[in-house]
Amino acid sequence: MVMSPSRCCGLPIAALLCAGAAAQSATAFPRLSVDWGKIIGTTRTTITLQVVENPPLRRGSAIHDNAWANLAALHTDMTRLALWYPYPRLTVAELAPPTGTQTSWNFETIDPIVEDFFYATGGHSSVFTMSTIPNWMFREADPGPIPTSANDAMWNYEVGSDLRSNGRRGC
Repeated sequence: MVMSPSRCCGLPIAALLCAGAAAQSATAFPRLSVDWGKIIGTTRTTITLQVVENPPLRRGSAIHDNAWANLAALHTDMTRLALWYPYPRLTVAELAPPTGTQTSWNFETIDPIVEDFFYATGGHSSVFTMSTIPNWMFREADPGPIPTSANDAMWNYEVGSDLRSNGRRGC
């Protein structure tokens, strides 16, 4: 095996640098000691989780009732419902851009999941996020046809980075 000069010289230099760093670190850091008998603070945590919409959580699925019952039984606080792709019909309420005379707002497939979530987390704090921006809000976005079924994933729905202007300042 033939080694290039850069590989031959690089190994000793790396070893010297590591040895120097180890020697320096021994003196650079203060000594740490722990006194377990003295309490200076208490950390408080909250057991929580995030629910992400997906077809098995829809009413009528085989696991729907058990999934939501188990969430309710956990009694978690700050439980988060995150509606985000890849199921555009479960996450985006306005899939087509508005025109001068109409909009396409439709919560028909979104509302049941939101209702089930808030029912299961009732009496506890929760966080609700609709995280997927309608694709038509981006200039260059063209993910193709949106599936007609809310159960069908569209892994390329979130495309685009340049927001369209609505003609008003700031957007």
